Amino acid sequence: MPDSDSVSATLYGQGGATTIQLSKGHPNPRLLPLDAVADAFTQSRAQPDAAVTHLQYGAPQGPAALRAQLVRLLQREAGVQSATVESLMITNGSGQALDMICSVFLSPGDTVVVEDPTYFLAFYTFRDYHLNVVGIPTDQKGMQVDLLEQRLIEDASFRPALVYTIPICQNPTGVTMSQERMQRLVELSRRYHFKIASDEVYLLLAFEASEQPRSLRAFDDPNDPTVLAMNSFSKILGPGVRLGWIEAHPRYIERLLLTGLLLSGGGLNPFMAAIVTELLGSGFQRSHIHLLRRHYAAACKALCDNLDRYLQMHPSIRVSYERPQGGFFVWLRLPEQIDAASFLDYSVREHGVSFFEGARFTSNSVHHRHAIRLCFAWLEPAELAEGAKRLVEALHAYLSRPRGHVI
Repeated sequence: MPDSDSVSATLYGQGGATTIQLSKGHPNPRLLPLDAVADAFTQSRAQPDAAVTHLQYGAPQGPAALRAQLVRLLQREAGVQSATVESLMITNGSGQALDMICSVFLSPGDTVVVEDPTYFLAFYTFRDYHLNVVGIPTDQKGMQVDLLEQRLIEDASFRPALVYTIPICQNPTGVTMSQERMQRLVELSRRYHFKIASDEVYLLLAFEASEQPRSLRAFDDPNDPTVLAMNSFSKILGPGVRLGWIEAHPRYIERLLLTGLLLSGGGLNPFMAAIVTELLGSGFQRSHIHLLRRHYAAACKALCDNLDRYLQMHPSIRVSYERPQGGFFVWLRLPEQIDAASFLDYSVREHGVSFFEGARFTSNSVHHRHAIRLCFAWLEPAELAEGAKRLVEALHAYLSRPRGHVI
């Protein structure tokens, strides 16, 4: 794993003020709806019991009114028919949800299977709980579940306790797991007795509503459940809201509610929960999701169109990628002679463009050394166009160096 200083540099920006930050995986700041949040607070504080709902200890599972509104949102916008008031609990976000799942359902020394590559910050949670991490390769259809099945069959000692997956618009690759693989993964979880932590923060950010991906919970068996789906308002409202949820069979929700965190402190963030309940009830959240889909689809197109445009000017540069159908990210595979970490330093210093090198997204540091992740969410279309131009120019200059030349 990268050290904390290098993580902070990549998360919060590299280079000077003129650097195009294709590395920064944050929502677009122009789309953070502060005025709508303020209006919702005005409405929620006018309720007769506002002092209690905002400032008192909250119900451990989260406000029933918020969970009821979430059920409506998930059913209408993503077709999540498994969602009920009983199957939902409110968290401080998907990161905390993963932490709670590890705390309740895993023990030190357990094995966690992840996609390779996967969301790099999850590695720190697994480290905190002293878990063994095993990566399974991905392709254009998500995790190669057949490789997981092969290892389960061939190695009787390989028995993971958890599979952590980002099945929809994955970070970092942007791909969505095929429904056939989703179904097979859930079948394997029942046969080999492991749970699935499904990180679905991009579930509601597929660009085309007609092509809405399905939650992994759609394949869960209520008589033998294994899937815990995690989600967050960070991508659809704002990270500062610090609210998310777990959607799982009520038997798992009941176990999570017995954690010391909730027994001692009560429900998580009741103040913002009251405000978000109003945003959901007024219909604002649904309309805002539609706005985000349109904006991020245009941003993705701006980045990919300009990558194609400038790469066509340099046909000798062999770069491949798949256009994502949602989410925040594009995964580029560079020529094999390029080490992405060294190229990053050069790109920031000489061309004023940053990205995230692929080796950060794996538990095996020799993997993905020739890949990079770009984010199209943070920047405006003109900045994305300029970032694509700078990146291709950096690639061309880097590949044109005399052999043995150190930059």
